[in-house]
Order: sequence, then structure tokens, then C-alpha cells
Amino acid sequence: MAETPHPSETLVDLIFAALDHGLDSIDDGAGPLVPFVLLQRGDERAIARFAGDDLGECVAAARKEAGRAAAAGALAAVAFDGYLTTGGERCDAIFVEAAESADGPTFTFAQRYQIVNETSVEPLGNAAYIACGDGLFA
Repeated sequence: MAETPHPSETLVDLIFAALDHGLDSIDDGAGPLVPFVLLQRGDERAIARFAGDDLGECVAAARKEAGRAAAAGALAAVAFDGYLTTGGERCDAIFVEAAESADGPTFTFAQRYQIVNETSVEPLGNAAYIACGDGLFA
């Protein structure tokens, strides 16, 4: 039986930085979250946003950029807004898909939140590990 892979501590830090940045972006009242890629090379981080009319296309473009960067040796995390259903209840959530290499395992985490008012959101519970897939950024 194969052992389930685990993200490194550095990748976990990047994942939580992406979740925090996503929540902060929505909390600033800037509107819906624009999908983004958070990259890390050594101690340096960079962010690229992918705005457009079609969320699916924006997320696909972000994944493609993450794949290019991961193939070049960067850690990559793609963040986007969506919905998570738990216990039969649908809730707003920020999703982060992250990998340490383009063809390695991709870890997905989500942070549920609720909209408090036009300029404020509140996280619900803790971030949750959702899945581990093969080479999402490949």
C-alpha cells in the first residue's frame, strides 16, 4: 500500500500565506477574489493575478503559470474563490492548490468564510486539507 505524500513545511507555509492573502483581499472590500498564483523561490515570493470574465479560464491560466514556475524550481500555490459543501451546507471558500514540482503531488486546502458586510469577511473554522492529486500543474 502506497504511503500518502505530505507537503513540506515550506509548502504548508506558502499554502497558508495564499489562504491569508485571499481572505485579506476579499476583506478589503475589493470585490470577488481574483485568482492568483503565489510563487516561492528560496526566501523570495512573487504573486501574479489572473483577472477575466470566466473564472474557469482564469484558474486554468493560473495553473498553467504555476506549472511553468514549478518546472523551473519554484514552489507554486494557486488560489481561487469557490464553494465548499460540508454536512449538506454550501459555503463560500477560498481554495489553494499547491505543489513543490510540476509533476509532483498537488495538495488542495480550503478555508470557509462568511461575508459579514460589503467590506468584511470572517473565516469559519480552520483551513481544511481537501485532497492530494497527481501533477495538477504538469
